[in-house]
Amino acid sequence: MLNGMSKIIYFGVAFLPNENAVAIRALSIAEMVKNISCEPVLIGMNNKVEENNFVKSEYEGVTIYEIHYPQTFSEKVRDGFNFFSVIKRIIEDIGILDIKAFLMQDYQYQSMKRIKKYCETNKIDFIPDIMDYFTFTIDKSLYKNIFKSIDTFLRMHFFYPGFKKKICISHTFKKFFKEKGVTVIPPVADKISLLSDQKYRKSENITLIFAGTPGKHFEKEKLDWVIRALSENNSKMELIILGVEEKMVFKNNPKLKKYMSKNIHFLGRVSHEKCMNMFLYGDFSLIIRKKNKLTNYGLSSKISEAFSFGIPVLATDVSDNQIYVKDGLNGFVCESNYEHVREMIRKVELLSTDKIKQMKEYTLSNNPLLIKNYVDDFSRLFKEE
Repeated sequence: MLNGMSKIIYFGVAFLPNENAVAIRALSIAEMVKNISCEPVLIGMNNKVEENNFVKSEYEGVTIYEIHYPQTFSEKVRDGFNFFSVIKRIIEDIGILDIKAFLMQDYQYQSMKRIKKYCETNKIDFIPDIMDYFTFTIDKSLYKNIFKSIDTFLRMHFFYPGFKKKICISHTFKKFFKEKGVTVIPPVADKISLLSDQKYRKSENITLIFAGTPGKHFEKEKLDWVIRALSENNSKMELIILGVEEKMVFKNNPKLKKYMSKNIHFLGRVSHEKCMNMFLYGDFSLIIRKKNKLTNYGLSSKISEAFSFGIPVLATDVSDNQIYVKDGLNGFVCESNYEHVREMIRKVELLSTDKIKQMKEYTLSNNPLLIKNYVDDFSRLFKEE
């Protein structure tokens, strides 16, 4: 029997409250939990927490637990043994009789299996939140690539298919699981109030905003295509880049330096708050990715964040981008190759000030990725069958 308000736990590799995309998702899930009259509890990770331990705190009325984030090989091995015991102690601290469900983002296969079995034993609904389909990347060691590939294969083919209820971030996952038991909940966000930075003035030119980590050689985000396109188009558009240092970009990609201009501004790593506030000075947000398994299954949280500011999005046609980004209304989508990205940027530069203003107004007032749009779908996950 539940004592008081039912609690729903969400676990993810989240650096709370808002330091990575999983943290932003965790907070949006917490809002949905509140909307169905339950109490959210978030479990995330923190580099400063000792192994086999947890720290409890609160953020905007939500209880947060943080556990150790394993980084080295030896820490990851120990985590395989420690993870379950730490999560079990957290559940006991919350109060096992008060817990209605345990939602868990992609994690190590064996750890997820143990948590699922524990939840079943204690009559707690266990629902996976499936966000990524890992593929080999050049920024990881051979060991990490092999380990993560095997672990992903086991989860995707032998663990997730058996669930009658599962959350997926994109419709690509829904097709993979043949629509069985899938509830699609994309990255969502509500309208966000921003504060202007008096040190920075909005340019008279059309301004593009990129926020994130593109990867050492742009394997995650094809920011290099954008920089090159601006140069080869002789563009007057401004490009503001947040999250990456200029010297590191050109150290790892020296051939790109010939495309650099005074209209490209590297602001480096900044706080999440300042990063969000810089959207005040942008006309379009960039999500330019190559097609691969990771980008086709995952979905960037930057779309919902940009929409929540009323900023249209320029994106390539990976994952569900075309479902949410509509040409000429709240952005533009093009094929995922350099020439089409260059042409899209050329087309955007020809837009009038009035057209861009109209697109911004439409984006803010017709946001398909508001939290409230998915509360009904979310609530159905917890109805008795």
